[in-house]
Amino acid sequence: LTERARLTIRTHAPGLAVRGNPDALVGAILNLANNALDAAGPDALVEIEARERGGWAEIRVRDNGPGVPREARERIFEPFYTTRSHGTGLGLAVVRSVALAHGGSIDLEEPLRGASFRIRLPALGADA
Repeated sequence: LTERARLTIRTHAPGLAVRGNPDALVGAILNLANNALDAAGPDALVEIEARERGGWAEIRVRDNGPGVPREARERIFEPFYTTRSHGTGLGLAVVRSVALAHGGSIDLEEPLRGASFRIRLPALGADA
């Protein structure tokens, strides 16, 4: 983090658990957080939030950056697609693969400003 950047981690469901590979899941969330910090710049405000909704664990990573360009939204989860000069185009593709491998999904939400990604995973014990 830069001196002015802020990262907030919040849960609305203490004890919420999912079954899976902890290294892969943590790596996916860290990838989203790093993307958010990079996109939002030195005054980044990044929030990671977890909640349970209908048998699903929902993890959101939001930032106050410029958001995902409209023309890129359909392709951002494709391997090797990037809008950054120093990007490989693999980060979001890997996050998507991790979510799918764990029986879940990832979407780009459209907040009023910034970007918001939501990973949904079956909550432990849920039949979802």
